[in-house]
Amino acid sequence: ICKLLEIAGADALDVTCGIYDTMKYINEPFSFKEGWRAYMAGAVKNEVNIPVAGNGKIRHAEFAESLLQLGNQDFIGMARTHLADPEWCNKMRTGREDQVRHCISCMRCSESRAECGATGLPISCSVNPQMGRELKYPYFNTDGHNKTAVVIGGGPSGMEAARVLANRRFKTIIFEKEYELGGQLRYARFPYGNQRIYWLIDYYKKQFEILGVDVRLGHEVSAEEVIALNPHAVIVATGGVPSVPGAIPGAHGKNVHLTTEVISGKVDIKNKKVAVVGSGITGLEVAEMLADNGNDVSVVEMASKLTPDGFYLIVEDIMERLDEYGVKFYPGHKLVGITDSSIKLEGQIKELKIDDVVLALGIRRRNELYPEIKKVIPSTFCTGDAATPGKIYQATSSAFFAAQSI
Repeated sequence: ICKLLEIAGADALDVTCGIYDTMKYINEPFSFKEGWRAYMAGAVKNEVNIPVAGNGKIRHAEFAESLLQLGNQDFIGMARTHLADPEWCNKMRTGREDQVRHCISCMRCSESRAECGATGLPISCSVNPQMGRELKYPYFNTDGHNKTAVVIGGGPSGMEAARVLANRRFKTIIFEKEYELGGQLRYARFPYGNQRIYWLIDYYKKQFEILGVDVRLGHEVSAEEVIALNPHAVIVATGGVPSVPGAIPGAHGKNVHLTTEVISGKVDIKNKKVAVVGSGITGLEVAEMLADNGNDVSVVEMASKLTPDGFYLIVEDIMERLDEYGVKFYPGHKLVGITDSSIKLEGQIKELKIDDVVLALGIRRRNELYPEIKKVIPSTFCTGDAATPGKIYQATSSAFFAAQSI
């Protein structure tokens, strides 16, 4: 076909793949490697004499250049790369690659595109809250006049708030109780294929260096300390903590673990029967890690449908691998008890024999400082999981809008 197109007068060919029945190969989730389609462009280029363009999650200039040098293609095709950072080409041209806000392949743009018809809202991006809203927020008003602004929490919401405030020329201080920025992103980067999430943390670190943000790590700040700084504004982005159903007998047993403990490697489970309770994306990712570690894994979900809030392309991608591992699923089953050797359920199955349990029941907000500070500092806002637990785009968007409204 490509040879015939050349004869018919085509000036160039752009090589991609996929149809609606194989949508994840058109719009790839995070598990696909950078430049994975390059071999397809190379196969076509070997058979024609006109220029060939290739694409496939290409994010970095050095990698793009390597494809050109290999001779697989003559042009580099990118899409989501420029949604995440519209200045990508300008930054490459001026030697600022370390300042690029890379697409992390989270699929929020595709998910939001599917929602547009119902909501009437533009598409959105997890790492670029301005995307689709450029007319309303074309640039930052530099009206901070070096007044002090305090951000509490160094997760995605807190980091985005600090970036916006610093761009507005506020004297910005960000407190983080851990010794590393990232919040929940520090765990999200560990499951297979998710290493790209660390690109976002690196982006914020570089921005803080350029903008002069005062980053105070390993400091769990108190309301009194914040108030003593006499800030013009405060953003509370203290995130959330894993949800543990204390009313369920055995929920605090020695064989019960949190997803963060498994993902971080604090708990290493091998060659056991494990039940993952909760089939959200995090639960499925942990199930894959456990299965890859030689465990016999079952996923229990109270709802009648697995992963009720997950975007279908990501779910489909993970589920294919879980099926290969032989992971078993029990939707429509409510956890009612845990023992040393089993879990008790409400549903068709009343009991499953297990060795360990991993709770993947989401998080609950942690915002105790917010009402205390709000009483004294009227311009105090609560964002991200501290306000409403959600996904990355909700955390960064809520922070962006709050920081812009000050």
